[in-house]
Amino acid sequence: MLICYFQNELATWFDFCDQSRHFANQVVQAASKHRIIFYAIMAVSARHLAILKKWDPLAADRYQAKCLQHFIPALANRDPALEGDFLCAVTLILRLYDEMTVPAGEAPSGHVLDTGILIRSQNPEAKGYSLCQASLFVAIRQEIFISFKTRKVPPPLSEYLDGGSRTIDPADDFTWTRRIVAHTEDVLTFVYGSQSRSKERWAELKAYLDSWDQHRPSSFDAIWSSGNGEDGFPEMWFANDCHVSGQQYSDICHILLAVHDPHIPILGLDRLAACVSVDHLIRKLVRRICGIVLCDRRYVPAATVAGMAIAMCGDRFTDRSEQEKLLGILQGAEAHMTWSFLIAEDRLRSIWGI
Repeated sequence: MLICYFQNELATWFDFCDQSRHFANQVVQAASKHRIIFYAIMAVSARHLAILKKWDPLAADRYQAKCLQHFIPALANRDPALEGDFLCAVTLILRLYDEMTVPAGEAPSGHVLDTGILIRSQNPEAKGYSLCQASLFVAIRQEIFISFKTRKVPPPLSEYLDGGSRTIDPADDFTWTRRIVAHTEDVLTFVYGSQSRSKERWAELKAYLDSWDQHRPSSFDAIWSSGNGEDGFPEMWFANDCHVSGQQYSDICHILLAVHDPHIPILGLDRLAACVSVDHLIRKLVRRICGIVLCDRRYVPAATVAGMAIAMCGDRFTDRSEQEKLLGILQGAEAHMTWSFLIAEDRLRSIWGI
């Protein structure tokens, strides 16, 4: 039952924007032969169900202990059965297990060991989008989230990602999505980095973002949309999870660059007009990010991105009905992950006076 639960519920977290669904297919199948993978899956499934009050929490600890009992010696002895792809997969599964044990109110932290394993396991000669590459893409998305929470620069992982180059050359839709996620890493490095935010670097980031929006395939357009976020939360349907992700991360980049635009006056009468314009743009983009989730609840990671946008920009909303919708999305995102990683609801209620 725990293996099936992982395949049907938890694997979707890992397989977001993965055309081959490596975790639901390849990793689950490997669990019948590799006890390290087997116990890792058992542990994370039991932990998630325990948080939902549907499983014995001590069982999850026992499965994790059994996994580590075999995993640590395999790492030390470089067990060939655990090299490459499966090493990456187990690392990501155990990382999720650790994140589920983060105390309420604390932000999850990245793992240096995890990052090193993922980088060393990449094979530049491998052809196609492998399980190892899929694992790296999951880690990049996790580090982007951690960067939002901690306001620290994410590690430069996208340089090892196939399809993560900052180009606009013709490619499949999943590659286009990996490009915009990699660009989000660049934007966060600009925002939270120790170096000064130069106008030149801002212009480079904005130019690529605009170019990505302009040249992305038409398949990234919504199949149907009730609006663009100017007035209320639009209903937006997309054909695939990579299109959902592409739209959301593009909007996140636009928000970050708008807020940290070095051209906005610091003083003077023009500052207020600029700030009003930025706030209007941000509300529009947040409504769009959230409207995607309200319309299509299949993708848990999309709800997490919406939660990030609300935690980052929710204070700019003054309409009570919109505030209530945002709180509902925020609560739903946390419920999906079974831990209050956003810790923003109480602060927003205080700001909004509700």
